[in-house]
Amino acid sequence: MTEHMLSGPWATRDLWVAPEWQGKPRFGPHLLPDGRDILDLIERGDIEELGFDVWFRQVEGSRGQRFGDLLWAGGLATKVVSRRFVDALEDLGVAGDVRTYPARLFDRKMRPIEKDYVGLVEPTGGDGEIHAAHPTLRNMSLVVSSRVLEGLQERGVTDYRAEPYVPFALPT
Repeated sequence: MTEHMLSGPWATRDLWVAPEWQGKPRFGPHLLPDGRDILDLIERGDIEELGFDVWFRQVEGSRGQRFGDLLWAGGLATKVVSRRFVDALEDLGVAGDVRTYPARLFDRKMRPIEKDYVGLVEPTGGDGEIHAAHPTLRNMSLVVSSRVLEGLQERGVTDYRAEPYVPFALPT
C-alpha cells in the first residue's frame, strides 16, 4: 500500500500555531508537578489530565493569512486540523482510527480566530490507513494511505503538504 506523509504548510503566509496555557514558561521545562511532560500529554490528546485549559496561539514568523487543513505546529507532534479534514476522514470511514479534542485558536494578540479546528491524535504502530510516521512515536507528520489522500483531495481538503512516505528503518 502506497502511503503519504502530510504536514502543515510552513510558508510565512500560513497560520502556524503552538500550544499555550496560563503560566507557560517560555523555554520550559513544561512539566506537571508529578513530572509528566505537558507537551507529551497534549500530543497524545490527554488534555483532561492537565487540569487547566490549553489553547493554540499564532507563533512569530507566521502572518496567518492562509488557514490550512493541517496547521504547522512548529515541528511539534501536535496536530491541529480543520473540521472539514475530520469530516472527510469520517466520510472515508477512518475517523475511528483517530481521536480529536477541542482546539481554540488565537492570533498573537490573543484575539480569537473564528475558524473550526480540532486537535487530532493519530495512532502509532504503523497499521491502518492513518497513523504516525514513526512506529512508536508521533512527530510533526501524519501518514495516510493513497486512498485516504485521494479521498481528502476529492472532498476539497487540500491545504497541507503531502509527500511520499518512506518508513523509518529500525535498528535490529
